[in-house]
Amino acid sequence: MQGQRLANQRAIDAKRSSDTISDVLAADDLNELPDQNLAEGLSRIPGLTSFQDEGAGLYVGIRGLNQEFVNLTVDGMEVSSAARTWDANARGANLEAVPTTFVSQVEVIKATTPDLDGDAIAGTVNLVTRSAFNADKPWLSIGLAAGQYQEDVPSDDVGLSSKGNLSFGRVLGKQEKIGIVVDANFRNVERDNLKPYAFWGSAADPAALPVELGGYAYERKEASYGLTGKLEFRPTDSLEGYVSANFFDSETDLDKNKHALYAPNSDTALETFDGAVATIRNDKVDYGVDGALTVAGGLDWAMDERNTVKLAASTSTSSSYQDDPRVDWYFGGPLSGNYEATGES
Repeated sequence: MQGQRLANQRAIDAKRSSDTISDVLAADDLNELPDQNLAEGLSRIPGLTSFQDEGAGLYVGIRGLNQEFVNLTVDGMEVSSAARTWDANARGANLEAVPTTFVSQVEVIKATTPDLDGDAIAGTVNLVTRSAFNADKPWLSIGLAAGQYQEDVPSDDVGLSSKGNLSFGRVLGKQEKIGIVVDANFRNVERDNLKPYAFWGSAADPAALPVELGGYAYERKEASYGLTGKLEFRPTDSLEGYVSANFFDSETDLDKNKHALYAPNSDTALETFDGAVATIRNDKVDYGVDGALTVAGGLDWAMDERNTVKLAASTSTSSSYQDDPRVDWYFGGPLSGNYEATGES
């Protein structure tokens, strides 16, 4: 048995031997799915939901609970996840940061046990990293993709969007007692957005002029990159250990322009309005994750066929930021005019 069949069989065996309720997704399954990142791939597991931002999966929820109740671990070691500055509850492990090539399998633990961290209210997503010792031969894989978003926004022409990843692993030396695994990924997305909207003044009277009528036209740029590395050692058949490091950084820039008309007073019979004020708002929003870093290490000593001593430790840090300068311009004082109710929003 080999290839995808072997990977799936290992995932089934891991689920059967688990002491708790869990699901396991093999790396071969992840790489066969047409998903952009790990968060979207995990959403195919029963009970898991992907939370998206502008069309890209970032977080996962378990059994109806949001991402802030989900704990993320790498090889059993917890990963820090900073709360968003605009919402203290919007914390959650950003799974876009982890390339799927770095993972041999993903364990989704849905029932809390005493060995798990107390903040895993919904469950724990444990990423089991690849091992050079478990590979039949060295590997090197490189992936690149590029494209361009086309939107009917007249303000700017968006640039080229791209993403890529690199994965490398092998055993070093003639005695094959040291292994190394390195993965890197980047993502750069540029797009224009046009979002018209209207908040209707009266649900009972669909012909009424919206209290607020307008929309956003803005340019959005996203950039993120991650780097992970793992050094393994196996001096004897009964003793093995590792040291790993994971780094992630992201930034999102928005140049958002809002054009709106506030018209609180309207006559639906005459289709006229008065007391209206026009406004233009410009936001230059800059937010992201600043240098999230996790360093971990572990040591396993098989004393005999039944007893194994396991030691593990980790340190993790992450921070988020947001800069949102905004300028509002108001015109009119007040404005009046006519409108036509066509029945279209």
